[in-house]
Amino acid sequence: MYRLKITGNRYKDNPVCPCGKSNKDYKFTTYIGCENKPFGYCHSCDKDFKNSSVSDSIQTPIFNKQKQCFFNPRLIYDHLDLKLNSNFTRFLSSYFGVDKTIEVVKKYHIGLYNHDVVFWQLDQFNSIRAGKVMKYNTNGKRKEYVNWWHKLNNQNCRLDQCFFGEHLTNSFYPIAVVESEKTACIMSIIDPRHVWIASGGSSGLRRKCNSIKGFKAVLFPDQGQYDNWKEISDQIGFKISSVCEKWFNEGSIKKGEDIADYFLNRKMQIGSL
Repeated sequence: MYRLKITGNRYKDNPVCPCGKSNKDYKFTTYIGCENKPFGYCHSCDKDFKNSSVSDSIQTPIFNKQKQCFFNPRLIYDHLDLKLNSNFTRFLSSYFGVDKTIEVVKKYHIGLYNHDVVFWQLDQFNSIRAGKVMKYNTNGKRKEYVNWWHKLNNQNCRLDQCFFGEHLTNSFYPIAVVESEKTACIMSIIDPRHVWIASGGSSGLRRKCNSIKGFKAVLFPDQGQYDNWKEISDQIGFKISSVCEKWFNEGSIKKGEDIADYFLNRKMQIGSL
């Protein structure tokens, strides 16, 4: 099995990812023995760049030998934001009211950490895989800040993420996949006909889709991500919506916005997709 080089300075190993993006955020991890060469895995574009001398039968690379993160379920109940103390839940309540927001908090187990929102990732077996901690302004815009529960609490473990909202998936309601946790929460109020789950980023879709294979699902990529998600949808067999591209061309949403922005821009709580 080909192994990735785990180093404290990935930028030094490879300043630029083969996809063309800078590696200052350390998202491109180089294969052992391939320092300063474009062979490795990029967490940003979610692609595996392999050395041509290596067989195509390589298994998924091992990132490290740390134990997988699983958290005590008590964390959810101890840190549930039922009093709407985070800027994120306050923003939701300003649009949808307190009652609807509390329903979302309970449904998605929205947490609180020092006034920041915690998006817990629970898999289909209700195991807690990760706690994503994020800062929001009161207007619902995310600040450039993302952290993880295990890092803030000095837990040495390896994340094995799943979809945000994956614990809600079942055979009764079709799944709608979006990029951001915020969008999943908002759309769950606007359109309860679907189970709304989030990949947690434009590059997080491919490696998480195995858990929902066999389900009826529709992908709703952000504006500008349609082509990237279309490639994945073709491979997996999911339907994909181009509605954000349509709304962008009509001037209804801005560059990079998503399906929730369309409804928020109009302050709509009920709409037809």
